[in-house]
Amino acid sequence: MSALAAAGRADGGLHVQTVVPGSGVWDRTRAPAGTWDPSATKIDANGSVLDVSAAGLSDGAVHLVTLPDIA
Repeated sequence: MSALAAAGRADGGLHVQTVVPGSGVWDRTRAPAGTWDPSATKIDANGSVLDVSAAGLSDGAVHLVTLPDIA
């Protein structure tokens, strides 16, 4: 793991994203009651992503921005 981002949702849930070098961006969620999903989901298969940021919106959506290596 080389980078981490997290965003809270309006309902109290949480999304945590991790960048795995050569693999992409993975997301794991926590429900408002505090239980975590059993596994993460790959949400971006671009293996050249260097960094990620996340923001939770008032409507419950989560927006991500990734920074790819363009060298």
